[in-house]
Amino acid sequence: MSNRRIVLLLGTVVGLIAIIAWVAEIDLVFQESAEEQEPNQKSLVIDGPSAEQKTVAK
Repeated sequence: MSNRRIVLLLGTVVGLIAIIAWVAEIDLVFQESAEEQEPNQKSLVIDGPSAEQKTVAK
């Protein structure tokens, strides 16, 4: 394997690890935000069907 290919492979692996860490951090921020909201506020996280969806389904 040439040096260029090794450097390219290493850069690709480091980049993928950085992307995975970034996505995991965003997920944690959304989760913490949902936990800090008061019960009467709308959340970004949907646990089940909302009341609006239930009335539409009837």
